[in-house]
Amino acid sequence: MIAAAGFNGVVHFDGRYVTIERSGLMARLSVGVGEKRIALSSIQAIQFKKPTPFVLGYIEFTIPGGIEVNSHFTSASRRAGESENAVTLERKHVRAMLALRQAVDDALVAPTPPPPVTSHPRVPPPPLVPAGWYPDPDRNKTLRYWDGNAWTPHTAPSG
Repeated sequence: MIAAAGFNGVVHFDGRYVTIERSGLMARLSVGVGEKRIALSSIQAIQFKKPTPFVLGYIEFTIPGGIEVNSHFTSASRRAGESENAVTLERKHVRAMLALRQAVDDALVAPTPPPPVTSHPRVPPPPLVPAGWYPDPDRNKTLRYWDGNAWTPHTAPSG
């Protein structure tokens, strides 16, 4: 598991889910206290904006049905501070958040493992042919004796 703290929350990634956890005053003032889990398979994109000396940066996870807005100077960071799929960043958070973003990116592009091989129940053998006289597979108008397992050398004319 990898985790990275931001200004208004902590992002955790366990290989299957991205969890955004919020607590404390900054969470109460922005999105609210709580936790959101996003399945890796639901993530369509990751937006990352580095902070500047005057503006907070952010990491945001794009999911189906999410609303993306192209923003002007400072409004993207303000919008990210209100998004439940984003965490805002100060400069001190960048290194850890970039490592987390890389881990999620790697998981997104990793080949999907094949489904597990299930063992099929053994197919029962075909029913045994009872011993008896049958048409000879090699000669017309001849019967050959089948002993229940194999053909025997015994033959007779067919009737």
